[in-house]
Amino acid sequence: MPAAVANIVKSVKRKRHGADSDPLVQNKTRKTEKDVSQRENTEEEILLLEEKITHSRKNYNKITILQDYCKKHQTQSKTGITAAVALCRVFCRLLANGSMSQSREMRDNERMIAQWLRAQYESYNNILLEMLMDTNPGLQSTALTLLMRLQKEFVDNLDEPSHDHRRHEGNLRRVVAGIINSDSMELIREEFVKKYVQVYDDVRYFTFVCLK
Repeated sequence: MPAAVANIVKSVKRKRHGADSDPLVQNKTRKTEKDVSQRENTEEEILLLEEKITHSRKNYNKITILQDYCKKHQTQSKTGITAAVALCRVFCRLLANGSMSQSREMRDNERMIAQWLRAQYESYNNILLEMLMDTNPGLQSTALTLLMRLQKEFVDNLDEPSHDHRRHEGNLRRVVAGIINSDSMELIREEFVKKYVQVYDDVRYFTFVCLK
C-alpha cells in the first residue's frame, strides 16, 4: 500500500510539472500579466493627461485623446470609466474657472477657445449618454452620476442665462428620455428617482414632461 501511494504522489507531481511547463499555460499567463500591465500604464497616462490639461491651456487639445479612450474602451469598464471620470473633472474645472464662458468683450481667439471647449463638452455628453444606454448596470450608474454632475456645474457656472438654460434643458431632456424609454434600466431608474427626481425641481419637471 505505501508503494502504491508513493506512485500516485509521483504521478501527481509529474502532472503538475507538466502543466507548469505547458507552453500554452505559460503563454496565457504571460498574456494576462501583459494585459494588466498595459491597462495600468494606460490608466496612468489618462491621469497624466488630465493633469496636463488642468495646468495649461496649451494642452486643451489632449481632451480629444481622453475622449478617444472613452470611446475605445466603453465596454472595458475600468479603462473607459477612468477616462470618463478624468474628463468629468476636467470639464468641471473648466466650467468653474470660466474657461467655457463667452462674452462680447472677449477677444476673437478667446471666444474660439471657449467655443471649441463647448463643442468638446457636447461630444463628451454624447459619450456619456451612450454609456448610459449600455446594458452594464455599473457603467449605467457611473454615466448617470457623471452626467448629472456636469449638469449641475453647467448651470452653476456659465453666464449667458437664456442660451445656456436651453442647452441645459436639452441635455437634461436627453438623459431623462433615455432612462424612461429604455427597457433595460430598471435599477438605474430607481437610482435616478431617488437621487435626483425627488431632490431637484428642474429634474422633476423634465421627468414629468417626458412622461406625458
